[in-house]
Amino acid sequence: MTNSTTKKTKTTKKTSTKTDAVFFARACPGFLFRTAVFGHNREMRKQTVSLETVKSKIEELKGKEVKIRLNKGRNRIRYLKGKIDETYSSVFVVRIYDDIFDRLSCTYQDVLCGDVRFKTVE
Repeated sequence: MTNSTTKKTKTTKKTSTKTDAVFFARACPGFLFRTAVFGHNREMRKQTVSLETVKSKIEELKGKEVKIRLNKGRNRIRYLKGKIDETYSSVFVVRIYDDIFDRLSCTYQDVLCGDVRFKTVE
């Protein structure tokens, strides 16, 4: 009877290298990939905007007609036309034209995370 001993080998985790990034860029054409693996890609980062900046921009749009892109989740996107009617400390109200609902209330956080987008109508 022979006693077989197994050798435990230490496996090292491979860190991503520049060659891995080049391989990924070639394997996925059309994908915006510069140096996101290394954290230097400023094109893929979303610019940070404060909540106070969003409030001031919406205050400037108060009373003007806007087109609204409303993302309700699960690929449900609605496009509406209306006018920013009232602004409060944490929400604002948009009066909607030609729709079942005549008013829409949104938070400033919805604008900040991209669920609500505006475009002014000239």
